[in-house]
Amino acid sequence: LITRQGMAMNPLQSLYYVSPACAFFLAFPLMFVEYPAMMTDATLVFDWKMLTLNATCAFALNLAVFLLIGKTSALTMNIAGVIKDWMLIFASQHFFGNPVTFL
Repeated sequence: LITRQGMAMNPLQSLYYVSPACAFFLAFPLMFVEYPAMMTDATLVFDWKMLTLNATCAFALNLAVFLLIGKTSALTMNIAGVIKDWMLIFASQHFFGNPVTFL
């Protein structure tokens, strides 16, 4: 829709518009589910380096998803997700010995 009207949106712009909405909707579960449990656990220690690394990886993953969808299509993203699921099942069966049964 945006490209038909002569405008273009790159992956960083997509993240710029989507991220505030994601933060807003994740704030409610944080306040009512996670925050009370965090405040009652006296042994909880934040590893800020690991938290920053995790946030950087999440940002890079979201950027890669928007870039993939922008360069190809949403269908490509869905097919890549199915292939990823197949690879996870294969790895769990062969590397960890988890049984896989027919439905």
